[in-house]
Formats: sequence, structure tokens, C-alpha cells
Amino acid sequence: MSHPGSPSPSPPSPTEAGPAWQGVWTPALLAVGLGVVFATFRDYGITWDEPVQSHYGEGVLRYFASGLRDDSVNEFLHMRFYGPLFELVAAIAYAPFPDAKYEIRHLLIGLSALAAVAGVLRFGTRLPGAWTMVFAPLALVALPRFYGHAFNNSKDVPFAAAFVWAVLAISKLVLDPPREDGRDRP
Repeated sequence: MSHPGSPSPSPPSPTEAGPAWQGVWTPALLAVGLGVVFATFRDYGITWDEPVQSHYGEGVLRYFASGLRDDSVNEFLHMRFYGPLFELVAAIAYAPFPDAKYEIRHLLIGLSALAAVAGVLRFGTRLPGAWTMVFAPLALVALPRFYGHAFNNSKDVPFAAAFVWAVLAISKLVLDPPREDGRDRP
């Protein structure tokens, strides 16, 4: 009981209550995200550039399978200016299932989008205010442009995921440098 004139006790802030709800929020959001990805990846059509992107990935796969001798992929349009990593992974994934090429690509792009959301969520834990980790990923998935590209855009969505995780790593290096004993901080 408080005395007259003394400030009344305030409810705990989200930061104080953080560990309990934060420990539930991350797996819950990722589980819902996985559910959405797996429930909807077959529902997206083929965009105009997906055949080009998949052909590029198959060319990169041929390049590595030939022992780096078949470099014809470098002559395909101007695709050599685009990073081939995602296209290579997709080509490897759908090689045994050529009839499901685009469905597998859409699944992998959707998982990349979820990785971007997870990175934004993780980055939100580094910013002031415990609610940042709630609203930052929700704001990202609520952007029509992001969600609209989340299953078809094999250039920008994997790049967004890599970018957010790179920024997170850089912020960790700058704000939490390694300790002098060489061990990482939690």
C-alpha cells in the first residue's frame, strides 16, 4: 500500500517482463511464419523473370559440375552481374524434381523471406524498447511490397535476408566487441 503523496507503483515495463514473453514471441512468430510459407508456397504463379533466373541457376550448376570448364553461363544475358548463390541452391534443390521447379523455388524464396523477418526480429532485440522486437517484424510482413515479393523474387528477398543478418553482425561487432579473454559476449 502506498502512502498519500507517494507515487503509485507502476506495472512492470515490457523490458522487465521481457524474458517471459520474449521467449514465447520468437518461436511463435517463426512457427506462424513457417506455417504461412508451407501453406501458401504452391499458390504463386510464375513471374516473367523466373524462367531466366532458373536457367541462370542451372547454368551455374553446370559450371561447377563441369569442374569450372563450362563457363557458358557468363554469356547468358547479363546475368553474370547478379549473385548466383541463391539460384545455385535452388537449382540443386529442384534438380531431382524438375516438374516442381517453380514450387521449390517459391518455397526457398519464402524461407528466405522468413529468414529476413527473423533477422529483423533479432535486430529488434538490440534496439531500445522491448516492443521493437514485436513491431519491427510485423511492420516488415505488413509491407505489401515485401510480402508480394516474398515467394517470387529470388534476387531481392535473399539479398534482404543476407543484408539484415549482416547489419546485425556488424552491430554486434561494433556495440559488443569481443572480450579481452577472447570469449564472445552472450
